[in-house]
Amino acid sequence: MARTIRRLEISDHADVNALCATLEEHDYVPDAFPQWADSKDSEPVGVFEGKELIGIVTLNLVPDSDIAWVNGLRVKADYHRKGVGSFATAHIIALAKQKGVRTLWYSTGSNNEASIGLAKKMGFVVADRVGYFRVDKPFPPHPSPSPNLHPLTVGPERLSEMLKDDSELVESKTLPLAWDFDFKTLAGLRRMAAETEFKVLIDEDGRSSGLYYSKAFVREDGTRITFSIFSRDQATFVDIMSRAFDDLENTGADRGVFFLSPKAKDWALSLGVVPGEYLNSSYFLFQLDPSKTVPRGRISPRSR
Repeated sequence: MARTIRRLEISDHADVNALCATLEEHDYVPDAFPQWADSKDSEPVGVFEGKELIGIVTLNLVPDSDIAWVNGLRVKADYHRKGVGSFATAHIIALAKQKGVRTLWYSTGSNNEASIGLAKKMGFVVADRVGYFRVDKPFPPHPSPSPNLHPLTVGPERLSEMLKDDSELVESKTLPLAWDFDFKTLAGLRRMAAETEFKVLIDEDGRSSGLYYSKAFVREDGTRITFSIFSRDQATFVDIMSRAFDDLENTGADRGVFFLSPKAKDWALSLGVVPGEYLNSSYFLFQLDPSKTVPRGRISPRSR
């Protein structure tokens, strides 16, 4: 039976839920889908075999930029390894090219070999890689934050200047915020500032010794808070981790999720707070320029 692909509408929500129910529990896609279906900056599409929805994926445009995300790629359990993900992703790449996207991002964890394989197959390359782990309550014992260190909340303009003056604190071109990334340019920092507060620790010499920020999510399975942490030295990192665990306990969160610079991941391992299943885990940002890709198929008129 021939496969077809079209834009999904809010009327497809029940079928999206049914597809996701064949996969992992507590998937965020069913909750996010109504917003995607309603947004002028989103293009949720579905792959059908006959009338059966067997795959979904969404192109999310970043407003006032030439950046977009590939989000929520899901393939019905019975159709894994049958080319559905490649078919859907090729369509999204073509659609992004049509819309003038020059930076197309796709993120996934190092434990998701199928997702990584698909990204590479479709021409994406690794743009960034951060340490990743999560901890559920009860949270591990930790020292109290230093009374001599006081986090300074800074806006995107001030942080942009600090990062320009100090390239060692964040060596990559992008910063993680929860499961997304953005450029550490002023425009990127301004977009991130709409969702978080940047906090910087200053050392005795007046230099920034650490940067961290967080984002909370409330879902049916509980509250989780993500933390992104960059640090120049281990002592500062330990202090930031103490503050993060205090935040988790004080807010009654059920889970903490950590995105760390490479050095910070090593220090986290030495603290003994990383669960065994995440000892070697990373989180990847893949990137592709759709304008330089060769079309792999046509765009269905219904998706435009």
